[in-house]
Amino acid sequence: MTNRKADAMRLVIFVVTALVLSALSFVLMRIFRDSQTMNFLCGTLSVWSPALANIITRLVTKEGFSDLKLHLHLKGNLRWYLLAFLLPIVVFSAAYVLPPALTGHGAWLSGFTVSSVLYELLMLAALSVFISFRGVGEEFGWRAYMNQKMEPLFGITGTCIIGGIIWGLWHLPMDITGYIQGYATFTEAMSGFAGRMMTLPFFGMMLMLLIKKTDSVWPAVLCHGIYNASLQSITGLILNSDVPENADLSKVIGIFSYVPMIAAGVVCLLIIMNDKRKKEEK
Repeated sequence: MTNRKADAMRLVIFVVTALVLSALSFVLMRIFRDSQTMNFLCGTLSVWSPALANIITRLVTKEGFSDLKLHLHLKGNLRWYLLAFLLPIVVFSAAYVLPPALTGHGAWLSGFTVSSVLYELLMLAALSVFISFRGVGEEFGWRAYMNQKMEPLFGITGTCIIGGIIWGLWHLPMDITGYIQGYATFTEAMSGFAGRMMTLPFFGMMLMLLIKKTDSVWPAVLCHGIYNASLQSITGLILNSDVPENADLSKVIGIFSYVPMIAAGVVCLLIIMNDKRKKEEK
């Protein structure tokens, strides 16, 4: 079997396994919805399904466990760990702070004092290991395995786009949970899913850059964790600001909320492509 055929077979097995495990966890969560223990276990299964798919695929195809990308590779790469920490914060700050500031609603940002912002940054740094723990389950699957099999087949850009779509579909059971449980409308659930599908390919470009620069999954894990937590921190600061009760933040922020993520992703993709070109010219 050629390397491309082997990669394709392993990729299919991995993707199907990850999606099936995610769907299974959702079904079990619905069956045992009255059990907090089962809900916790099913949620854990869902979050860790990409990592489990990595291991299962390696076992089924007898690929072995080389190149797991689990080494920290700290030497010479601390700047990439720092970027992994700061990049999500910068992206979400631009997405949610710039629109009110540039449209005459600066009072809506009164919660962003020096002390409160510094507190949030220190909390993110202090809790970064804990915050990033859930990201291991995803990044050990998506970036440390799926990307490695997909890139020889679809190239760098194709891997980011197709991989982002698969990643988004994997989130679908989570995105419709609110609708199923009755605290969100179908339109709201699908709107959140559509937004995720729009941004994940570009977030994937950021994470791909971190792995390629360090040959380690851990900067991507850190970035993923801070990505989730920093959005909550920034949202909390906005909620503590002088925002009128009748204010519609979604109208002010609007489509601009996607622009910083798209821009950051494209820049990361260009850096990856430039690095590849330089390597091929040597």
